[in-house]
Amino acid sequence: MAKIILLIKLSWNLVAISVFHSKNYIEVISLKRGKRIAIPVGTNYSITGQIRLILREGQVEIHYTIDNVDLRSGGDKEIGIDKGYTEVFVDSEGEFYGKGFGDVLSKESDYLKKKYQRRNKIKAVLADRINMIVISDIKPPSRQGTKEPVKIFR
Repeated sequence: MAKIILLIKLSWNLVAISVFHSKNYIEVISLKRGKRIAIPVGTNYSITGQIRLILREGQVEIHYTIDNVDLRSGGDKEIGIDKGYTEVFVDSEGEFYGKGFGDVLSKESDYLKKKYQRRNKIKAVLADRINMIVISDIKPPSRQGTKEPVKIFR
């Protein structure tokens, strides 16, 4: 089982980020006063924001978010995509993706519908049986034919 420490920017007095010989380190406070534990970071990307330190099987994992910017040009051409039921997607050039998906989806939907209808039918029969038992136990006796002689105790 992994142990996780979540550090946000407000609690960074627990952590320091340092650079030594052009390598990044995260320095975490330790139990000894004034001493920090240096954990090397495998990348030179500067760490900002939220950090997760995960101790798993004797190894320390450092999870943090980065701003992923795609600098590749997508071109000036605009395309359109239509999402559908029978085919998953159709692009503006008329190419179909996921042909036959609607048939698979319909078959699965029909199968699940029948399955759950049968299940609910069984549950309804059981519920009716339980209700009959409970109602017959709670139902007060009819007034006719239940007169008993009065017993006098002395």
